[in-house]
Amino acid sequence: MKRFLQRLANCYLLMMLVSTCLSADELCVSISRSRYVDGWTEVSSREGIDSHITPEGVVNCAFFPDQSEKLNVLVRQERGNYQGVGYRIFYTDGSGVIQGEAEKPLDVADYQDNWSLRCRAGLSDQLKRCVLQKGDLFIHRYQDGSYMVDVGSDKKTGSNMQVRVDNNEAVTVSVQHGFTDEQTDLILGQMQTGKKVYTRYSDAANQWETEKTIDLFAYSRAMDIVEIVASEIFTLSKITADQVRQVIAGADLAAENRDVDGIGNYLSKNFFKYIDVPTVNPPVTARIDREQYLEMLKQGWKTVEDYRYQRKDVVINVAADGASAESNSTIVETVSTKERNMVSKVREYARYRVEHGKPVIIRIETQTLVGDTTPE
Repeated sequence: MKRFLQRLANCYLLMMLVSTCLSADELCVSISRSRYVDGWTEVSSREGIDSHITPEGVVNCAFFPDQSEKLNVLVRQERGNYQGVGYRIFYTDGSGVIQGEAEKPLDVADYQDNWSLRCRAGLSDQLKRCVLQKGDLFIHRYQDGSYMVDVGSDKKTGSNMQVRVDNNEAVTVSVQHGFTDEQTDLILGQMQTGKKVYTRYSDAANQWETEKTIDLFAYSRAMDIVEIVASEIFTLSKITADQVRQVIAGADLAAENRDVDGIGNYLSKNFFKYIDVPTVNPPVTARIDREQYLEMLKQGWKTVEDYRYQRKDVVINVAADGASAESNSTIVETVSTKERNMVSKVREYARYRVEHGKPVIIRIETQTLVGDTTPE
């Protein structure tokens, strides 16, 4: 970390020259380019998760082509160990898998042996939810923090479904009405310390009762991961275009005054910045976190004699649900040091959301339009 920041301190521009100081050491552990399309622009702004699931999680990356927009989209997948339980989670949407058998690591377990996680919005009501599944057991975690337990995916109309944890009394309800909030709390509470869940329901296609036994290994740890993912990708606080403009204006003023702490006030605690790395072929992307970014600015500005900063061509887009917003703008910077004068021009792509009642920047990406225009 220290060596990394020392190299960044030798770079002066916020947006462009830092990229020339990076190497493959700061990239993903591995990057797959098996489906990469030469000539298409690389992007990585389609992620719903902004920070590691666990501090020790290892992130591997793969490029997937977006045929409709002619882009190579960098998709990150984190693999790690949470309190002795293995997991793999995609940063795009929180989907993934969590170890579900004590003696079967993720590499050797069959799909049905593990806990499966996916997060989505319902097509009809747009109600956001994460679903933790194992066998015929489904646990829905909604955007507002509430839960629903369900059994099976294709149940016979007018029939009943049943859940029993260990030797506790079975909870039976009609398929039409489902489990009540009280019944859900009871079932989930029993599962926290339970060993097995027994499910029963009538299959609509086969017209017979289906019974399954589900091992509850790592259930509580799997639910912890669900909460980590849900807290990242769901938010009830809406952001407005005016709030984005205020953040941009405040951050720009702090940049003009070379006020690092002022810039930090507008950054999420999980802020990160993607930076092009032109020293490898084809060029790839590195990622620095909030502390690295602010330290880079602090060290870099120590050597700057004159600094001029201009933002123009700002476009702001707010998501339909108000959960996040994005801005596109052009930034021109002129920096003077004892050695030389430098100019850069980049297109900046930033994403925003509300955290603890305050609008903040959660990530920044840049695309160089004009490099250093200083004559040799």
